[in-house]
Amino acid sequence: MTQFAYPTYFAQKLRDFFFSDVLEALPQSIFVKNANPTVLDNDDEALKYVYLNEWFEIVTGLPRQKLIGHSAKNIFPKDYQQYFAADRATLAGECGQGQSSQIKDLWESLETPKGSLLLHTRKTSLCDDHQIPQFLVGTFQLDDQVHQGIVTERRSQLSQTDSTPPRVPATINPIHGAFFNFRVLEVLPTAVAVKDFEFNYLYVNRRFDRLFGLDDDEAVGKSHLLNSLDSMDREFQCGMLYERSSVVMATSEAKISFHIKQRPICNEKKQLQYLIYTLWPMKPRLS
Repeated sequence: MTQFAYPTYFAQKLRDFFFSDVLEALPQSIFVKNANPTVLDNDDEALKYVYLNEWFEIVTGLPRQKLIGHSAKNIFPKDYQQYFAADRATLAGECGQGQSSQIKDLWESLETPKGSLLLHTRKTSLCDDHQIPQFLVGTFQLDDQVHQGIVTERRSQLSQTDSTPPRVPATINPIHGAFFNFRVLEVLPTAVAVKDFEFNYLYVNRRFDRLFGLDDDEAVGKSHLLNSLDSMDREFQCGMLYERSSVVMATSEAKISFHIKQRPICNEKKQLQYLIYTLWPMKPRLS
């Protein structure tokens, strides 16, 4: 897949909300910044947030409505230069055929209402058809016991226990449509898989395909593909986040230790609609 196109198996009525719902419900902090090359060197105009998902707000305690349309210079005036330097280094990478650059993997600190957080951050660019970066797409994990591999399994109550996926507030992403959300999911620097209520793969993103050497749409419709992941399916509980860390899986690159999160999306009757998985490559923190 060299250019963005919706998977052929998605009906129009599904695609219009499906990717927006998945991006918003991912149990992973997601941020997207405008990387317009005409203002990239202007600290006052560059790298403004255009999208933040629900999990970003939960983890950091920073309200999205107050961040959208602003850059790190406005929000984190003491630390913005380190963020800008990493962002620009990421955007300077060459866009590949998949319309994203190489993933930049780093540790960053973030001052929030919840205190100072140490984050394992992964960033890439979202490029246009001419291979020019248009957005910076990033995601991060907290540095805590689970992510260090000390805890191998845990469940936690989700703060969002609605019977349906959380809908993106109108003020959060007003100028970008469903196709934008699909493109962000495709280049996201963490592997994503979505299963239906019968535990069949409904969607996997490009990072998932590349990690496990799959062709486009190869996973779709299968119920058994990766034993380490598939064995978690029946562990779901509506309203609960389920995590496993230090899960070693063979990939097309090497054997990698992952931190896996599972978030179920259920209806009013507590019946499963989707299972959302994220697979995060665990990285030792440099002291």
